[in-house]
Amino acid sequence: MALNIFDAAAKFFRGLHLFESGVLLDQNESPVMLAGRRSLDDLAERYGDDIAYHGSRDYIPLLEPRQMTWYHPPSGKRFPDGAPAIGADTGYDIPTFMALFSGRRRCTYMADTDGTVKYTVGDPVTPEGQDLNSLVGYVHVLERKHFETFTLDVPDGWPEPLSITRPPELRAHVPVRPLAVVKVTLEDFPHPITFE
Repeated sequence: MALNIFDAAAKFFRGLHLFESGVLLDQNESPVMLAGRRSLDDLAERYGDDIAYHGSRDYIPLLEPRQMTWYHPPSGKRFPDGAPAIGADTGYDIPTFMALFSGRRRCTYMADTDGTVKYTVGDPVTPEGQDLNSLVGYVHVLERKHFETFTLDVPDGWPEPLSITRPPELRAHVPVRPLAVVKVTLEDFPHPITFE
């Protein structure tokens, strides 16, 4: 049974109160389900640096480390990127983008030297990636304390020099249970996207 917005908010804030006081949530308790960019805005305003965000096309009640890869289109090969981990971000724009497009369409993002992020989407890789208006994804809101900041080089065997320095990334190497999961659609992503 879905919670109404008031019940969901009460459950979420009870969980965060326990989180703030150092009490661990019941490991069997499912995360609070919220929806839309407004929910992400509110969480960021209230909890700031204490939370991080992970985007996925699926709702995941317990995130576990996975092998991240870089895809090299000319060769069609994938290259392992560091040890298996959960990737997260201190902001929710990139996780929202990844929640909508990763695994459905070829997609990349790259930060310019001024901090502006360019989002690029290519051909669909699954049937659900065909209809942009029906895309739904999930941004998982996580306790920041589970993540470390890493600055990595290009993956071993990457066939081209990297023209920029990789920005630091948040990675966790242990399973992490979300505090909340926010359902997002393309309407919740306000940035320009280049379609190739």
